[in-house]
This record gives sequence, C-alpha cells and structure tokens, in this order.
Amino acid sequence: MSKTKESNLYNLIKTTIKNTHFTRIESNTINGIPDLHCAYKGRTFWLELKANNIKNCNLSKYQINWILKHQRHGGKVYILNKTIKQRGLKLYTLSPCAVLREELTTQPNAKGIEQVFDYIYKNYCNH
Repeated sequence: MSKTKESNLYNLIKTTIKNTHFTRIESNTINGIPDLHCAYKGRTFWLELKANNIKNCNLSKYQINWILKHQRHGGKVYILNKTIKQRGLKLYTLSPCAVLREELTTQPNAKGIEQVFDYIYKNYCNH
C-alpha cells in the first residue's frame, strides 16, 4: 500500500481521536506487526491500516500469521481499510480460519473514525 495513503489515514485518526495513546510501528525486523497500537479509554488493540480495493485487503502471509497468533493469546487486532473506489472506511476482523469478516462500514472522515473507535470499544474490547 502507498505510504502516503496509509499516512493520511493515520493522520486522520490521530487528529480525530483525542486522549488516546498511539504508537505507530514501522518495522523492517518484525514481519507482520500491525501499523498502530492504540490505548483507548483504558483498552488496548492493534490496527492494521490499509488503503486499497484488493480482496482480503492485501494482507501478507506475515500479517495474517502475526494477527492470528496475537489473537490466540487474547490480543485484539483489527484491519481498517480506506477503500479507494467506494470512498469509505471498512473495519474487519480476522477469523481463526484467516477469513476477513467485515464488522463496520462508514464514511472516510472524522465522524467515521469516531464511529470505528466507538464500535471497537463497545463491541470487542475487554479489560
């Protein structure tokens, strides 16, 4: 994915969601680690940021393996894709069978980002 598109999505997140601790990861040494670790309202999760219209969001085998291993140990990981053609945000989870499940579709703006974070908080994060 284009770093510019990923950076734009990250910038939209960090300017919209306040009182949150973000750690952006760009690693050449840990294959598959998601782009963004979030501590939001006392709960933590990872976000893999994508910006494409490719089936399965173009997740690499390393990303799939990292996500599945992290989830097996109780971690939370989501894929946030800013679709190009449809001009929307889609939030996905990865099932144990490595199948993407669409959880939420919303607008690619600040209100949409707020909806994504509220959805994650209300539906999936556990203390």
